[in-house]
Amino acid sequence: MKIIDKTPFISENGEISLVDRAKATLKYGPDWYSEVQAQQQLLPVLSQTLERNYTLLRNVIPPGLGAMIPFILVGPPGVFVMYVTHLRGVFRAKGDQWGTISGNTFKPVTPNLLNVTARMARAVQVYLKRQGYEEQNVEAVLLCADPGMHVDSQRPIVRVVMRDALERFLISLGQGRVVLTPERASRLVEHLLKPRPAQTAETPTPAQAAAEDPYVPAFALPETETQNEAAPETTADWLKRLSADEARRETPPVSSLLQEAAPQPPSVRPPAAQPRPRPRPAPARKRGLTPVQWAILAAIGLIEVCALMGFAYILFSMSR
Repeated sequence: MKIIDKTPFISENGEISLVDRAKATLKYGPDWYSEVQAQQQLLPVLSQTLERNYTLLRNVIPPGLGAMIPFILVGPPGVFVMYVTHLRGVFRAKGDQWGTISGNTFKPVTPNLLNVTARMARAVQVYLKRQGYEEQNVEAVLLCADPGMHVDSQRPIVRVVMRDALERFLISLGQGRVVLTPERASRLVEHLLKPRPAQTAETPTPAQAAAEDPYVPAFALPETETQNEAAPETTADWLKRLSADEARRETPPVSSLLQEAAPQPPSVRPPAAQPRPRPRPAPARKRGLTPVQWAILAAIGLIEVCALMGFAYILFSMSR
């Protein structure tokens, strides 16, 4: 397998100094170094399993695309955009939902790695379409580099490959249908690194590019036009914008809240529950003694008087 490594701040021997690591962290975000280390762990497996007719583009930024793509694998079965994660733990990938599992509780996590991987693949596919590869399909794959990461997959929008299944996945690629000849694959790799000269009639405006896909930041535009626009955002900025959009999407709009708060019409209003009868308060007791209590006190007093009289009689008898 041929590897074209465009990872910034990395030396020829594959190491990153502390100074370059600090610079990369400030530019690409705090997770950049961990993701690069995760990619480094998977490179030997890919090199030993895949044949020479495969080409791996690592951390390339296609011209005009403002986000760094971790892995772009080009070979006979097609084009694969792979996002490598360094996370560990128990996660669930159901449709486009991504989150952690604690017992029976599902908690969404941002950024949503499923959406990030899918939109990176979408960006590369639209880029290739503008380069003349109209029918070229791009498959999105989420690679888990840490063996301690388990993903419960339930028809996710991208293919999720855990560490212990990586070799089987790579072997299955070689057994799949051939869609790219070696010549076409070589030209496709060249156009990913250096685009064809764009024709004036086919050049989209920044507004058209944003309208087509808001998560493809003005890519495939001529360099002269992109230089006049704002500087392309980094991968960390792209993930932050994606996370903010997902959080905003999860918040219900004001109109839905107003509809929920509005009273229902009489025809559809459910029957009101009958209020439970309140228990009657106990009658307040009257202050003072009851007749029975008065009788008991009188009996006690009579007994005390008799006892005193008997005691006085005994004293009087003894004194005589």
